[in-house]
Formats: sequence, structure tokens, C-alpha cells
Amino acid sequence: LTNLNLSLNNIELDGAQIIGEALKLSSSLINLDIRENKFGDEGTKAIANGLSLNGSITKLNYDNNQFGYEGVKAIATAIRTNTALKELSLSGNNLGDEEAKEIGNALSINTSLTLLNLSLNQIYDEGMKEIASALIT
Repeated sequence: LTNLNLSLNNIELDGAQIIGEALKLSSSLINLDIRENKFGDEGTKAIANGLSLNGSITKLNYDNNQFGYEGVKAIATAIRTNTALKELSLSGNNLGDEEAKEIGNALSINTSLTLLNLSLNQIYDEGMKEIASALIT
């Protein structure tokens, strides 16, 4: 299986933990669409943990998943270590400047990500400065 779409379901923490464990073991999955579920911070941590150990996912759609700062910290950690991921969408997660700073810090280390969608969030000038700083390093 190379493409999996689990979007627009009602997957919560238990399902997120299962996805995270599967990501640790999967070597064939390339495209994962898990937008519009209800993972929250704890579920996002579980998925990010799996993502940090996964070497095959190149595209992840994580839009509208109701997570905050703790979830973003986990995603940022995964971005720092995952060199396979090329496209990441985090649209519509109500991320603010603090979350943008975490992502910006991760981008300064990651050189493999080619597309990052942060649309429909709450990022203002301070957060944008951190992301822009990563773009010029």
C-alpha cells in the first residue's frame, strides 16, 4: 500500500496511536491523508513520533486536526529528523506565532521539505519572521 486516505473521519487518540505505530513499521506508504480528524495534542505526538522514524512518507496532509503547541513541538521534532518527507500540510489548525516559531526552527535544520502549507492559521508577523529566517539560512 502506497497511498492511504483516512480523512474526514472521527479518529481520536486511540486511532492516532495506532497510526503512529504503523508509521514506525511501514516502508511502503508514500502518501498519507489524515486531515480533518480529532487527534489533538496527544494524538499528534503519537503520529509525529511514528513520522520521525518513518523513511517512506513523502506527503502528509494533516489539515484541521485540532492540535496546539504541544502537538506542533512533536511535529517540529519529526521535521528535524525525517528526510523523506517532501510535502506537509498543516492548514486550518489555528496555529499561532509560537507554533510558527517551532516550525521555523525545524525548517532551519530540514533540507528535504519542498512544500509546507500553513494556510488558514493565525500566524502573524512574529511567527512569519521565524519562518522567513529559516528560508534564508
